[in-house]
Amino acid sequence: MLSQSLEALWGHLATAGRPVVAARVSGPSLEDVKSTFDEPIPDVVAQWFNWSNGVADTPGQTQDDASVIPGYWPLSIAEAKSIMSGYIDDDAVLGDHWVPLLGSGGGDFYAAVFDESLHEVGVFSVMSGGDIEISFRSVEEMVDGFLELYQTGVFFVDDDGTLEADDDRWVEYESRVGGAA
Repeated sequence: MLSQSLEALWGHLATAGRPVVAARVSGPSLEDVKSTFDEPIPDVVAQWFNWSNGVADTPGQTQDDASVIPGYWPLSIAEAKSIMSGYIDDDAVLGDHWVPLLGSGGGDFYAAVFDESLHEVGVFSVMSGGDIEISFRSVEEMVDGFLELYQTGVFFVDDDGTLEADDDRWVEYESRVGGAA
């Protein structure tokens, strides 16, 4: 269940002393989340934003402080809608039904993609000016995958307190998991 997966991931982040935990903004009710989007969204997307409606700005905060995974922070509903309204997908890989969940400072993001019946197609990694690839088969698989990447040392906090990743192992993991869809 997604709520348990989110609790486990954020619990790990708290244990690791990640500043994003204290800066997490709780989201509105599931019904209120759903009503803020211009079209119906899957329950899992509403659950995501109910758990975290972005990250509060704090004095001296760095991008790393706001990151849930290296380089990416949870988007607020307003940030997600802004990305959706400004994004042009020339290849139409994402289709017509998607919502960004995590964003980066460079314009990259992870988006939940779904069909008209609100059935999840997967979570896609969108690289600004680059590839769009499926990374996970569902939002829950993404959250569970991020926790696994922490537990296996692919994501780690270095000696300076910076959140880092073994990029080769991260790409290999997402290729294996996303490619299994």
